[in-house]
Amino acid sequence: MKDPAVSLHMNLEIILYLGAGVLCAFLPLRFQYLMLFPFLTYGYLHNRRALLFFLFSHVLFLGALSVSTAYLTLLGILIFFLLVQCVRSTHRLSLWLTLINIAMQFPFVIQMQDAAQIISMMLLLIVLYGEQYEKDAWIRNEWWDNDVWKGTLIVSLYLFFGILFPKQELLIATAASLAAALFCSPASAAVLFLMMRTCEPHFPLLSAIGLLVFHAKEIRMEGRMLLYLVIVILQHPDWQELAAAVACLLVFLTAHLYVQRKKPLVHPMQGQDEKQQLRRRLQNFSGIFHSMAQFYRQHAHEDAALLFQMAEGVEQMSRELFDDREQLDEKQLREILEGYQFDVYSLNIAHLAEGDVQIEGVVGRISGKEMEGTLMPLLSTLYHCSFRLTHMEDSRWLCRSTRFVVSSAPVLKVEGACESIAAGGAENGDTCSLFRYGACTLCTISDGMGNGAMAAESSSLVSGIFQRMIVSGMELSRAVRTINQLVHSDTYATLDAICIDAHKGSAYLVKSAACPTLLLRGSELIRLSGRSLPIGIVEEIQPDCLRLQLQVGDEIIMFSDGVHPQEILEWTREKDETQDVRGELSVLMRKLKSRERSDDSTVAILKVERYEV
Repeated sequence: MKDPAVSLHMNLEIILYLGAGVLCAFLPLRFQYLMLFPFLTYGYLHNRRALLFFLFSHVLFLGALSVSTAYLTLLGILIFFLLVQCVRSTHRLSLWLTLINIAMQFPFVIQMQDAAQIISMMLLLIVLYGEQYEKDAWIRNEWWDNDVWKGTLIVSLYLFFGILFPKQELLIATAASLAAALFCSPASAAVLFLMMRTCEPHFPLLSAIGLLVFHAKEIRMEGRMLLYLVIVILQHPDWQELAAAVACLLVFLTAHLYVQRKKPLVHPMQGQDEKQQLRRRLQNFSGIFHSMAQFYRQHAHEDAALLFQMAEGVEQMSRELFDDREQLDEKQLREILEGYQFDVYSLNIAHLAEGDVQIEGVVGRISGKEMEGTLMPLLSTLYHCSFRLTHMEDSRWLCRSTRFVVSSAPVLKVEGACESIAAGGAENGDTCSLFRYGACTLCTISDGMGNGAMAAESSSLVSGIFQRMIVSGMELSRAVRTINQLVHSDTYATLDAICIDAHKGSAYLVKSAACPTLLLRGSELIRLSGRSLPIGIVEEIQPDCLRLQLQVGDEIIMFSDGVHPQEILEWTREKDETQDVRGELSVLMRKLKSRERSDDSTVAILKVERYEV
């Protein structure tokens, strides 16, 4: 489905490009270049559909005003796109775009006829576009965060309204100065002020430059206001200029008060990112465990070794949980797709519940076959999950583009159930759990040594710690080894765990002295077993780890040692294929209960089905 926010953003951008084309057409030819070529460059890189609207409105109104001017402008546009096409496949596209923009603006600048103005304007353009290149802003910055885009629009609006309302020159200059100072960086604003002064000799340059004082954050707001008043007074202003200066002060004071009101009045630590705070806490706990281990090293070697292990585990967890290599954002994904020769016009990435991802984008026209065979596999590789195409639409306009929406979707659906039978009426020593974590389904069976309350306590302890470690992001086999270190010589239990990733369609098994796991695939029964020791028996254990790719229709049967594999085999021959997991488990448990149990008996069944949208 379409994301309304993305559609609204696209429509607003098209309207903005339409208006910009009309505005650019009304500017004198010697000033059109200021916004014409930045708009062409940015639109070519980011939104060619909107760029068509800009060209349409610009050429239409330009032709209505002056046919000769329209011809000259069209010639410049054609030469620009010809040059861009020649360099589009180069690795230093940003540099070439900067050089092309500066070169294309020279024929327009020389129409100013005054040598000082021509030299000044070319130097200012070099500075402005050089800053754009250094920041790689052509590609990385969105239009609302691009100083060249915003700055040339502000200068063009100043010149446009100055021509329409020559008697309101001071008011227009004040508004343009405020806009540049508020919405552009100080360096870009200074260049824009000089541009306006070069194009219009009556522009109040010193007062405009004085506005940059408000960006000096190290000076208190009262001091900045006084410094600006000093700059204005030194120019011997008349009452209109003084009123304009007071208006500027009021605007900046209002903005300052608004920012101060929005700023949370809390301790600086509370304003930090929550993830960084949690990471620091984990690192602090690691340091505590390490210090305790150093202290106990001389007195209790075993306790010291355990504390060292805990310190290492917590430190490793802080690194794994907060690895900087997180999900790709729009800018990173755009760069990757462009590296694969996709023309990307817009992207929006939404992270939904349970780790699902939805991507909406507009790219150069591609076929359904290219979408299914190239783009979606690439996205699946980048995000480590499968995607399904929920919407695809080719543009009805002249711009050849395709809008698509893809959502991460599980390949498989996992249904599961587990049940346990206590032997001899005593407390059940087996613990079985079945839970979901993100896109994964996890099932564990732990059998405490012996039976009764002590066995139940051991299996419950191992199973509970294991679940908490997995939910915290720890890898399965590492979690088993860590639990063994924690409970070594204090308690003993087996552990059988499986993690099924519905997105990848794979299963990961970890077994510590557990009974075999049975995979029922069609009429074939596959035995998955291991030979590792139980948790707590020895200081170091290496659990058996197995990975397998699942298929639709697979059934996985896990059981404790109170169940004989022959009983499972008999049940598989008799089971009803039409029943769901709970029905199948109910039939099996009735079969098991019909015989006297000498040991606690637990069974878990997981059934893999095709995921249906």
